[in-house]
Amino acid sequence: MLEALRRFYSPPKLRVIVIVPMGNGSSECLAEPIDPQLLRGGIVNNKTFLYEVAVYHTSQRTYSRCSVLKFTRVDRENECGAKLNDRPKLRFCLEKNFQITGLLKNASIPIKCRHPCILRVDRSFPDPVANSLFLVTESCLPLSVFLENLEADDVLLGSRSILRALSFLHDKLSLSHNNLRSSSVFVDYRSMWKLGGFEYALPFVEMNANVIELLEVLNNSSDDNAFQYDKEYPFCYDIYLYSKFICEVSKKIGTDEFAGFTQVLQNSCMHSQPRARLPPSQLLSHHVFQHPLVLASEFLENYMMHSDSDKEEFFREFEKNVAGRLPVETLCKKILPKCFENNVFLDYPCQELISRLLHPSADLTLTDCKRTSNTAMRIFICQSTFKTHLLPLVLGKFRLRERQTRMILLENFSGYSHILSVSDLRDTVLPEVCIGVYDFYEPLSSLSLCCLGALSKTLGANETLNVLRSTEISLYRDHKLSSPVANAKSPLKTKPLWPRAHLFSEAGPKMGRQQRDIPFSEERKMVNRTRLTLAQLATLSPNYQPDLNSKLRAIPTDDDGTAELRESARKITTSEHKKMNQSLAIPLIKINSGAGTYCEGKGELPSEMSPEDDIISPVGLGSVDVRLDEVVNNSSKKEPFGTGEIRSESPSVPGDGWEDAWNIDD
Repeated sequence: MLEALRRFYSPPKLRVIVIVPMGNGSSECLAEPIDPQLLRGGIVNNKTFLYEVAVYHTSQRTYSRCSVLKFTRVDRENECGAKLNDRPKLRFCLEKNFQITGLLKNASIPIKCRHPCILRVDRSFPDPVANSLFLVTESCLPLSVFLENLEADDVLLGSRSILRALSFLHDKLSLSHNNLRSSSVFVDYRSMWKLGGFEYALPFVEMNANVIELLEVLNNSSDDNAFQYDKEYPFCYDIYLYSKFICEVSKKIGTDEFAGFTQVLQNSCMHSQPRARLPPSQLLSHHVFQHPLVLASEFLENYMMHSDSDKEEFFREFEKNVAGRLPVETLCKKILPKCFENNVFLDYPCQELISRLLHPSADLTLTDCKRTSNTAMRIFICQSTFKTHLLPLVLGKFRLRERQTRMILLENFSGYSHILSVSDLRDTVLPEVCIGVYDFYEPLSSLSLCCLGALSKTLGANETLNVLRSTEISLYRDHKLSSPVANAKSPLKTKPLWPRAHLFSEAGPKMGRQQRDIPFSEERKMVNRTRLTLAQLATLSPNYQPDLNSKLRAIPTDDDGTAELRESARKITTSEHKKMNQSLAIPLIKINSGAGTYCEGKGELPSEMSPEDDIISPVGLGSVDVRLDEVVNNSSKKEPFGTGEIRSESPSVPGDGWEDAWNIDD
């Protein structure tokens, strides 16, 4: 009794609980600071008047799979002062928005926001002694390393990736990047372009013409079109930088595949008037992004968000819509590696495609492969292509000890085993198959024994059995296997048991970290499926000329980008419509009746109409409100068509000039 009371009233032991944040937060295990002595292979990526940026990898074990961006402070105030001489507004803007402390703080913005097209930053470590900042990012390299070897497919996927990142920043965060250049774009291990370089980022409410002029001066740019700013279109500077960047990259690769898209960027997005520039969400609907490569990549990147029926339809039509419309080299480099990712590789709708990929045909051309294979099981990968592009992925899957993954590889082992070299079979495949023999899961153990017999024919029984025995010894040494316990009642009658253990994990398709963050960072509705008006679609045409749009005429603006709309600027003349058929100048009367609204084209006005009734303009300006007395006065003056003026009171948006053409009643 006393002992029980003593235990009850005794003070509790101190318990230490370690909380590791999950989700978008970074893990506490990354709290180890960066050791500058272990940084290797620095690539200087950017130089400014206040800092330099270099990309490193490190031999530090904690960050061995990451990249490190080092921001080093430099002193070039004299150079900066010479550029801003006799410009007090720009000097004030520099001191207010772009001091070194604020720039380094902005560089850490990606820590708090997650998007698959934005460079992932896990941690930041300031170093006050060395006046530097370290950013631990995902494994990447600057785009400048690859500029000389870019292909058209890389530019197509990369331009879409950067455009998606801008759309997220503008629509979700109301943030202007202000630094979209080649030094701000990075390439990850999957050759995917990621947006970084957030040092000059500002909220939309803090943007003005002085900020843009300052950034252009500091970057040694003298393009007058970039200086224009309009607060009603705060995305205008980012979209201008994006257009300039994509046009420069397209010229380097020397291809005409993006001629239509770059023409839109030059005509509209690099226009002197910010009102003529198109937002990123609208540019994403351009037909260049309806390419099979883009559609397939988008589907596989957002694979876990699709329903099972969509997945089955995608893989059912894979050969027709994807493999049949892409070169084999592009298919194997850009699409098939995504099919070997865990969330796709282990999913049931993808199993038929994986089985076909693991049974490559002889070294024939793609046309011969399709002709010789049957309809139900067409093979579109040759052995040489498999060995070059897919074999490294298969060997990587063998190093992953997951039950379902290993069973898929072993079930199709006969389809690709003859392609593997003896060194691959001996060093990678054989040790992993021997481990599967000792697994407790019966189907996996049986498949491992079958593959072990196939390996013994190639490598020899002696070497196969030696590896099997050494595998057993190592498993005992690592305490993964325990000695079998004999029956104590009748030890003589008990047969020795084969040692078994649960050596392979059981896991299904899971969402990666990037994909878990997608629902919180962007809408599930694909941007390519958004509906645009006819006027917005017209602005995506390479033949669209913003200068011919009367509503996009030059409007004076203040320094903060506020438009000064004078009375003369509000009047829209119809002189641009002189070439239209004068037969279209008949007033179209919109009559409201009980059955609905319809239009009549007559030379005179009905007697029952009043001056307050709406009249559709004879020139087809759907957004223009015309009064009846103005039409009567114009007709009494008998002026030729196209010389009068029509007042516009409704706000205009990019593309309204083209919308007029669609509103003409034939």
